[in-house]
Amino acid sequence: MIDQEKTGNFIAQIRKTRGLTQKELADKLSLSDKTISKWETGHGMPDVSVIPELCELLQITANELLAGESLDSSDSFNKKAEENIMELMKDKDTALRNSRWTMLAGLAGLVFVVLYIILYEGGSWANGLLPFIDFLSFLCVAGITLMVLIISGNIKAFFSGIIQCFKKAPARNSEEISSSIKALRLATVSNMLAGLFGTILGMVLILGYGLDSKAVGPNIAVALVTLFYAVIFDIILIAFRGRLEKNM
Repeated sequence: MIDQEKTGNFIAQIRKTRGLTQKELADKLSLSDKTISKWETGHGMPDVSVIPELCELLQITANELLAGESLDSSDSFNKKAEENIMELMKDKDTALRNSRWTMLAGLAGLVFVVLYIILYEGGSWANGLLPFIDFLSFLCVAGITLMVLIISGNIKAFFSGIIQCFKKAPARNSEEISSSIKALRLATVSNMLAGLFGTILGMVLILGYGLDSKAVGPNIAVALVTLFYAVIFDIILIAFRGRLEKNM
């Protein structure tokens, strides 16, 4: 496995030799200085799309970058090249296995949730599923959140951030990522407030109609499902936001 700490120290050393600050190097790469700091402290590696330009700015080869040291003689250079290729192949294989396990874990979690809903209330599929399905509650949460994003002018950054999460090579523009993170943070707050609004409104209507005891329970369940949707959406949005913050 490639030594991230060694590579980070090498980047810091060469950067200083070239008379560049972290901010100056970050600006030339259209990244944040936080990203450069993360590399140099061994908490991350430059993305493949960044390496060519980074090596050009630091006046080193990609092989030296991955090795974390200057390579002078052709023999040591070729030897390190072979080692780096083997390490990259191992890292790729490990990442692929981790990706598969993550996908399996996600599917297992989804199956668990579905089974829980189906078996809810004594194993009755219809009675168990019904309290969790309410189209108006979904529209309340999604509609209010989208309205807030549109009015605040963050709708484009929001969808841009979602799209970036599914790209293999993340955007290198730190301002774009920052805007998307801000939009996702706003959506998370708006989403929860929309869920609370829908639930409170539902409770007010239930109390206002003066329903009989048999009808109160199902109507409360429908009122609470709005908050349930908001929590689910927030979990997804927080995951997206965390993925973008990792790419900063």
